[in-house]
Amino acid sequence: ESIQQARAGKTSEASTKRRSHHLCRTFPAWPQLIHDYGNLEHLHDKMDRVKDVSFELKKGEVLGITGLVGAGRTETALSVYGANPLKNGKMTLYGKDYTPKSPHDAVNSKIVLVPENRRLEGLITNQTVNFNTNIPTLSVLRVIKNLPFISPRKSKAVTQEAIKRLQIKVNSPQDPVLSLSGGNQQKVVIGKWLQRQPQIIIMDEPTQGVDVGARTEIYKLIRSMAEKEGISFLIISSDIEELPGLCDRVIVMAEGTVTGELINDEINSQSMLRLSYAAQ
Repeated sequence: ESIQQARAGKTSEASTKRRSHHLCRTFPAWPQLIHDYGNLEHLHDKMDRVKDVSFELKKGEVLGITGLVGAGRTETALSVYGANPLKNGKMTLYGKDYTPKSPHDAVNSKIVLVPENRRLEGLITNQTVNFNTNIPTLSVLRVIKNLPFISPRKSKAVTQEAIKRLQIKVNSPQDPVLSLSGGNQQKVVIGKWLQRQPQIIIMDEPTQGVDVGARTEIYKLIRSMAEKEGISFLIISSDIEELPGLCDRVIVMAEGTVTGELINDEINSQSMLRLSYAAQ
């Protein structure tokens, strides 16, 4: 129900068509950018967890990747993020070859990651909301370029922008990040990347450990950033109930390979389950 609220009842066939037409009216050039935005061809990683994976990512698209445990979903996303070395294959980004050697290369290419384990990998849990939202932009917050002194004014402004834009519920930017709910912690992880102006946001299990009300807020946030700002999302999820109302398209994987692609009203739990077992 919460997903349907987030998409305002867009799961019917007629609504799906209206949504597609709306996107074309708002961003008329986007369909022509499919091959020039994000493209993966025959990816194969060094650990053999990703095998001959190919797909495209459109500008402003919410693309889901699902499958059973061990399907290679997260490993594929980490390959895009420069954190899972490839044995062969090709990636292009914004019409140019893309060969990230590390997450640093990905972030510089405006690709960011909201990891599955936000407490372990996404946040510094013994610090404040302000501290966490400032981490990726410390270099631009310095008072003097080559000295490790941060401007309190700029630091506060960055945090306040994230709080306002993502509607993070806090009493103060100096609140300990662990004092926030799971949903608001997730928003902090997203918010810390905003000053880097990401074009592609990878979210691994985006609503894990998040209550129902916060899930709806996160779904709305993803759709709004995609439709209004043109940010592309790669959603890695084992929750097949959340993908139909959230994604424009879903890639299903099994045993490291892509077993199918579902679009619009084709995205349903039965089809995703069937494709999840297709390689067995």
